[in-house]
Amino acid sequence: MLSERQRQVLKLIVADYVASAIPVASKNIVERHRLPVSSATVRSDMMALEEEGFITRPHTSGGGIPSDRGYRYYVDSLLEEAPLPAAQRFTIRRQFQELGPEWDAWCQAAAGALAKLGHNAAVVTAPRAPEAHVRQVQLIALQETLALLVLVLQEAKLKQQLFPLPSSTPDDLTHASNRLTRHLAGHNRFEIAAITVSWSELEAAAIQAVLRLLKEEDERSRRAAYVDGLRHILSQPEFSSGERAREVVEAFEERDSLAGLVVELTESRALNVVIGDEMPRDALRQCGVVVASYGWPGEVSGTLGIVGPTRMDYSHAIATVRFLRDLLDELLSSLHSGQHN
Repeated sequence: MLSERQRQVLKLIVADYVASAIPVASKNIVERHRLPVSSATVRSDMMALEEEGFITRPHTSGGGIPSDRGYRYYVDSLLEEAPLPAAQRFTIRRQFQELGPEWDAWCQAAAGALAKLGHNAAVVTAPRAPEAHVRQVQLIALQETLALLVLVLQEAKLKQQLFPLPSSTPDDLTHASNRLTRHLAGHNRFEIAAITVSWSELEAAAIQAVLRLLKEEDERSRRAAYVDGLRHILSQPEFSSGERAREVVEAFEERDSLAGLVVELTESRALNVVIGDEMPRDALRQCGVVVASYGWPGEVSGTLGIVGPTRMDYSHAIATVRFLRDLLDELLSSLHSGQHN
């Protein structure tokens, strides 16, 4: 059990080390923060923190740095979260409004904003349902024997495919579009394959095209990860050695694996912080991750997170992830209700 002063000393060690990446000495803590105690008293507290595993000292006579356990205690018990400044929130909102209702652009913008504000790497996965669901089907005649099949998904995405026509008329296309939408809306590809309805030749061919598009979307969405800011994390002193930098670069190059990692680390709707040895991947055990999900778990959801060294500004990272999570929630809701301008 830490005393109140030991808690304060640990908090100051974390703050100073995050800012400088230099081991923190007791004398510097007293002078920088004008503590009403001697450096010998703080040194005694630091020895107690070291014995309990909250800090380590690279050199016996040197300053202390937080351990993974120290960062965990800080995040769970000492961290004071402050919201992003209003000016930053306004700028980001305006940026998203200018992009228009396009999820690929929004996810890339979210990754860019997370990386820029967090000064670390960022990962965003696109919103998806466990399987894509149909919202609307439309067949549009292009030539006498060729149409464009437009598939609108409930996940706020639109898919298009050229579609060869059997003999048909524009009235046939309108009737088929209405009938397909009526029977397929709200269903995924497995449910559609099980529908027992008598289809026309045109409708049956369109359904096969719809099933192919849904399968492609299910497979693509499981792989989709938007990554930005690798340059930020590589500029940190923790990754100045070639071996550590190589491990991080390889982890980020495997985007399928990276997308799976942030999904794995997300606990329902809760914002989650994973630090150092808590990471399930060896290559990232020098890192910390702040990750959250957005959308509606079990229906349509995605994930977003900041990845940095364990020596990251967790307070700022949490505030940044929380704001972008809430913004993506709003955008997803507005698309589903048709309110986005």
